[in-house]
Amino acid sequence: AAAAAAADKARRFSVRSFMAFDRLRESGMDLERAAFLIFGNHSKDVLDAIRVDAVSKRAPKKAS
Repeated sequence: AAAAAAADKARRFSVRSFMAFDRLRESGMDLERAAFLIFGNHSKDVLDAIRVDAVSKRAPKKAS
C-alpha cells in the first residue's frame, strides 16, 4: 500500500507545472514537445489524460 501511495505522489503535478505547459502551448510549441519539457517521462500520461478529457467533452449526451 505504501508503494502505491508513493507512486501516486510521484505522479502528481503542481498547478505551476500546468501553467508552464500552457505558456509553452500559447507560445506556439507543439503539444508533445511542451508536455515532454514540462512533465518529462510522465508526458505520455499527461497527454493521454488530455486526450481522454477532450473525447469526453465531445461525446454526445444520452437521452434518459
